[in-house]
Amino acid sequence: MSIDTVKKTKETQRVTEPPMFAVLVLNDNTTPFEYVVASIMNFFDKTSNEAIEIMKVAHTSGKALCGVFTKDYAETKATTATNHAKQYGLELQYVIEPESSKDNKEDV
Repeated sequence: MSIDTVKKTKETQRVTEPPMFAVLVLNDNTTPFEYVVASIMNFFDKTSNEAIEIMKVAHTSGKALCGVFTKDYAETKATTATNHAKQYGLELQYVIEPESSKDNKEDV
């Protein structure tokens, strides 16, 4: 095997990162702020202050970023948090969408 063949083989074996997805909390105007903050803290490992800021953004903008994860992990987090709210008769929803900015990346 020549050196050129080894170089070409190494160049073609690049590892690509999986696509990332943002988990967003949606404002619904009926779920109590306290529940929204507790939900964000519980399901997205945010501090109280971080959760309050996220809740405020959702309240004023209609949605807010809770974290960025691989697709499967994002789907699981969004579904689990949404289903928890439904168990209490609340309308709070979390959704995912493809990541648009690498600046908001969270560790998985």
